Amino acid sequence: MTQPRQENGDWPAAKAPIWLRQIAILRHCIGEEAVEILDQFKFDGTADPAEDGNRLPDVLQKFDSYFNPRRNLLYEWYVFMSMTKSDGEPIDMFVKRLKTQANKCEFAGLQDMMILVRCVFGIQDVRLKGKLLQDRNVNLAGAIDLIRPLR
Repeated sequence: MTQPRQENGDWPAAKAPIWLRQIAILRHCIGEEAVEILDQFKFDGTADPAEDGNRLPDVLQKFDSYFNPRRNLLYEWYVFMSMTKSDGEPIDMFVKRLKTQANKCEFAGLQDMMILVRCVFGIQDVRLKGKLLQDRNVNLAGAIDLIRPLR
């Protein structure tokens, strides 16, 4: 049942704080199952009591935490460190798989170095491996260029 317009022609919700309108729009758009999830969220009470759980960033953060639970970093690192290049697999495909897994590992600024390490460990050609290990300025792009012709 809709509420009647006020004397000035505005709907009652038009006078509500912006964060209440944002949440109302979100609830309308997300669907019944997501509303049920939203209704189960517990908020910590650090915000103004009138706003606790009603500010859009708080609600979106709860959804993010709900749908993207904390990763087991040890397991993600294990998967990354266990990855090997298959026979006949192009180096570019192997690096793409490594990058996808590395994103789950939270390597931050070390991601390219960790991928380089996995590439070097995965090389069967002893001469090329030695060449890469002796180069003090080797980077991921340079290593890929050297490995690419091996196939």
